[in-house]
Amino acid sequence: MDKRLLDIFAPRFWWELCGRYTTHFIKKFGFFSHCVGCTFISILFAFRLQNYYKVILSLAERESHDGKSKVNQISISLNAYQYFLKKFDIELFLPLRHIKSGEEIEAI
Repeated sequence: MDKRLLDIFAPRFWWELCGRYTTHFIKKFGFFSHCVGCTFISILFAFRLQNYYKVILSLAERESHDGKSKVNQISISLNAYQYFLKKFDIELFLPLRHIKSGEEIEAI
């Protein structure tokens, strides 16, 4: 396993990714969501569990949920997750990414 990912579950990593700027963003924008950081950590957790496979399959991420968006699943977030893992020669495969309808998901 790549040594650069050994400490991804350390409290310091979560703090840098999710906690550090909470107050700043709340003051500036009136809200803050940890969803992007937490989703990213869960993807890295899958990576860690798979013991360095070349592809991670995620069936949870969709850009639209019947017209509603989630900040951790908008295009720029999903692209960032994929970009990061690509640096480790890992593909993040998101087969449901462009399915918008909940009915279509239920049918699958």
